[in-house]
Amino acid sequence: LRRLRLEKTPPRMLIFSGTLCHKTIVDALRCRPDGFVEKSESLRSLLDGIRLVLEGFRYFTPFASAFMQDSFQSLGRTAELTGREREVLQLTAEGRSCKEIAHRLVIAVKTVENHRQHLMEKLKIHNVAGLTRYAIAEGILA
Repeated sequence: LRRLRLEKTPPRMLIFSGTLCHKTIVDALRCRPDGFVEKSESLRSLLDGIRLVLEGFRYFTPFASAFMQDSFQSLGRTAELTGREREVLQLTAEGRSCKEIAHRLVIAVKTVENHRQHLMEKLKIHNVAGLTRYAIAEGILA
């Protein structure tokens, strides 16, 4: 999709996907398709999508529209993180303790705890498991 977008006259693109994998969908939507229909939708929905995209319109099923809205909101939240917060988030998601993170980043344990607290406040997440799920969903966990 990325290569097609670089063509002199890029084709109209409608994604028809059976995956509900967050990272795959986000990657696909970053390529700026003209539409997105998931395989669980009706045949009528797919045909509407094809027709509208061919006519020059954009077509996203309700699922895709809601997904895009949620993803863009979460991308905005990720963008607000400092470099150090992203490091702490990644190491936390890898299962490292505050002490291990402090040692690796050469900072105090209390500083790591403060970064985790700020992450939870910024992302509106209430525990380390939630931070881990968020890091995986956003592709922060290597």
